[in-house]
Amino acid sequence: FELKEQLEFEEVKLKRQLGLRDISNFCKYPIDDVKRLNPDIKKSITPIVEKGDYYELKLPKGCGDRFSRKFSSSIMKMPI
Repeated sequence: FELKEQLEFEEVKLKRQLGLRDISNFCKYPIDDVKRLNPDIKKSITPIVEKGDYYELKLPKGCGDRFSRKFSSSIMKMPI
């Protein structure tokens, strides 16, 4: 099975669960496309994240910086 188009994406590291509707509304991107970028998400929320761990969420290219500012308490800061 092939995707009709390959979506460009960037990743953010989440340290807690977030709802796909919130992600979709903020990025102004359809939920179905967010799900397509993250096929391991089976429900309407990102997977549970254990303490000290993270979930790599793929976002449409260009949304990562805005998303990080909006949801800064949910993002795992990585050393540069």
